[in-house]
Amino acid sequence: MLFRSDLYPKRPNFNQYTECSSRGTCDYATGECKCFDGFEGRGCRRTTCPNGCSGHGRCLSNMDINPNQYMSFNYPNDQMWDQKRTQSCKCDRGYTGYDCNSRICPFGDDPTSDCGENSAGDVQLIVTKSPADSENKDRYFTLSFTDMFGGTFTTRPILDHAPSCALAAGETFTPCPEVQYALMDLPNFAIPEVEVDAFPITAGAGGAKTSTSMYTVQFTDSSNAGKQNTLTCELVSDSTVNGAQPKYASVTACKVYNVGGPEWFDDSGDELKLDIAATFAELTTKYERKFFLGTANTANAGTTYEDFQPCSSKGDCDAATGTCTCNAGHYGEACEKQSTYY
Repeated sequence: MLFRSDLYPKRPNFNQYTECSSRGTCDYATGECKCFDGFEGRGCRRTTCPNGCSGHGRCLSNMDINPNQYMSFNYPNDQMWDQKRTQSCKCDRGYTGYDCNSRICPFGDDPTSDCGENSAGDVQLIVTKSPADSENKDRYFTLSFTDMFGGTFTTRPILDHAPSCALAAGETFTPCPEVQYALMDLPNFAIPEVEVDAFPITAGAGGAKTSTSMYTVQFTDSSNAGKQNTLTCELVSDSTVNGAQPKYASVTACKVYNVGGPEWFDDSGDELKLDIAATFAELTTKYERKFFLGTANTANAGTTYEDFQPCSSKGDCDAATGTCTCNAGHYGEACEKQSTYY
């Protein structure tokens, strides 16, 4: 076989080592690099963050910010070569901008656009699975939510199959205060109001018998209007290790799905079905929209999510203070309310 050295070099390397990474000059008296503006570190090997993130954020590498995208083990030789060299700011809660220098203003739904619109609030589905053993050991799970200001909060451990969420005879779903109150108890009123329904299911037999629960979380407060950040289930991978706070026996599986009205239609307008058998093999049914949203739900291919904009698009955001200056006829923290006389 003909081997072309120009096509397959002996030492493939897209980014060769150079003195001070070619991003600085070497002081031969001390052996140290004097980096150009915008570069830092030993050998000037990484970029700096603008304005040091203004004291309102952390300077992290691309790999630290998005480990799911930058996961190459051969990164010096592929398109992800900069994953540990390029840095950017990850802002603290309440701050935004490339250098975290701006405050985030409250978000809300435009009060002049919510009448007669074919819009919907967000609904998310949480599916959990626990072994249905003879000991009836309590199993728990946690939910984490990222609010409009970029802060992430985690609930207390939630009891799966809680007695307060038990299904009465003849019913297909029931309100679940166990999950509802755990979400509403998050700090800083991250979720002021929410409705939760439970759909408990038992499947299998013998040692393979499992108890599976499905919980629909419907965001009903104006401060959670429109499409919300997807809840994260069981952010901590192992809650039974020594020193875990709190320490609890977790469910064997937990996953969150987006099931709001607009999610049930593809680009051509055809209605979709939800298949969760890939994660929960015992649930072979392909679920339709009305199973979770109810028969009275009128979502169609033209349904969109409610607005969720800074100052509800009815005011100006003061990035220095993070407060809204509302237009005439509007008021509220996010200008989400309209006065009677406009």
